[in-house]
Amino acid sequence: MKLTASAQFVLDKLNQSNYKAYIVGGTVRDFLLNKHNTDIDVTTNALPDQVKDVFKGYKIFDTGIKHGTVSLLINGELIEITTFRKDEKYLDNRHPSIVQFVSTLKKDLLRRDFTINAMAYNIRIYDYYGGREDLANKIIRAVGDANERFREDALRILRALRFSSVLGFTIEEKTKQAMFGNKSLLKNISHERIREEFDKILLGQNAEEVLLNYEKIFEEIIPEFALMYGFEQHNEHHIYDVYTHCVKAVASSKKDLIIRLALMFHDIGKPNVFSLDEQGRGHFYNHAVESKKIARDILNRLKYDNNTKKQVLTLIEHHDVVLNAEEKCVKRWLNRLGEDLFDKLIEVQRGDNFAQHPKHRDRQIKLDQIVTLKNKIIEEKNCFSLKQLAINGRDLIALGMKGRAVGQALNKILNLVLNGEIENDKTKIIEYIKSNKKCYH
Repeated sequence: MKLTASAQFVLDKLNQSNYKAYIVGGTVRDFLLNKHNTDIDVTTNALPDQVKDVFKGYKIFDTGIKHGTVSLLINGELIEITTFRKDEKYLDNRHPSIVQFVSTLKKDLLRRDFTINAMAYNIRIYDYYGGREDLANKIIRAVGDANERFREDALRILRALRFSSVLGFTIEEKTKQAMFGNKSLLKNISHERIREEFDKILLGQNAEEVLLNYEKIFEEIIPEFALMYGFEQHNEHHIYDVYTHCVKAVASSKKDLIIRLALMFHDIGKPNVFSLDEQGRGHFYNHAVESKKIARDILNRLKYDNNTKKQVLTLIEHHDVVLNAEEKCVKRWLNRLGEDLFDKLIEVQRGDNFAQHPKHRDRQIKLDQIVTLKNKIIEEKNCFSLKQLAINGRDLIALGMKGRAVGQALNKILNLVLNGEIENDKTKIIEYIKSNKKCYH
């Protein structure tokens, strides 16, 4: 295992001071998976004050001193160093109220969440709980008693799902049972930590399987999912219930958080607006508006940033808008959304369509045509926004316009350009304004 110079220095310095020290956790796991991990955690039998004494003269911070952790900044690299410990009495299902330092690496590794994260390295790999075997078999297994691990820290339930989604691993049966048995403890976890794990789950290669097989756990953090689960759509466009449709849409889309959040919530309002016609066909009038409303509550509760909320809610609002492969239509939506969000809307519509009945997936051809047209518009630098307009406010002021009339005139001209009624040429636009003075003053 090749360590960074800083990590090797930390091990060597502690060893030379007659202490034991090991790289621990995710770095070891990722090395065995041939993945790169820049987060270096060190565990040692040296007490925090002893660690600080060993690295006297270096930048060191008491990041978690009551839990035995200090952080060393060396060569721009932040390395956490924690004393061997065992945790006792988790009063909030997240943080230990009592930490007891222990003398051996084996006891320290016993307190960790999963066997694949309970390995250590210094010259060789130390694996007391079968982590290498579980890695080889692609299994996520709690260290020791699974119920105890999740009662200590309920966030581990979501971490198990995250590892399953990201790595494509199967969760071992006893660990799985303990996750379901302790899922109610997730109410004690902060919304910010839940959001972080949920995002990673959505972006994982195994997101579909995890979201479908552990829906009852996701209900604990997003109760609104309960109405979607098993809700049949009674519509020839759909072969899945609302929840499964959303999950299938997520799984078929790009690994982009904004796109996947939008797809996960794009139909969440359908159960609230469902109606059946006389032929037994399901309808969901205004479901995009209802879905946006519910999604806003969820995004606010999980404390997403404003930019993420704005993009996701805009995509949900417009996810089922009819887009045509016509220059006028594409330009208008580029003007309304901007290029980046327009691209995301196309991907949301792709994912939505892939999760519908196979006989209706010919919509992909139309979306391809729209993308081709959009690329042509961008490459040819065709005008679709005010900043691309051949004239600006100064030009209109020079023509004698004042105040609000300037902005109103610019928007009128842009609409004419978007409609193809006038060419985006400065001379021609000015001539047009001069010949239509009554409309622009």
